[in-house]
Amino acid sequence: DTVRYLIVHEHVSVSDAISPITKTVATGLLLYPRKGSVACGSDADLVLLNETDYSIDSVIALGKVMMENKVLKAKNYYDYD
Repeated sequence: DTVRYLIVHEHVSVSDAISPITKTVATGLLLYPRKGSVACGSDADLVLLNETDYSIDSVIALGKVMMENKVLKAKNYYDYD
């Protein structure tokens, strides 16, 4: 909700709005750039946002689709078919 608020109401760019929960955290934990970025050699989980209202649409973690089109596919990494 915070990311969506920043983008929609404060007109913060998507990149700047997600930085505190991606790159900043990974850097603080000394994991950046292996985590916290989408780049060659990185190991990123992906959260895809709806382009209209910036709600979470899909989630890919550890290479597995955890949520797709707002439908939860698995609750954790081990609860996957």
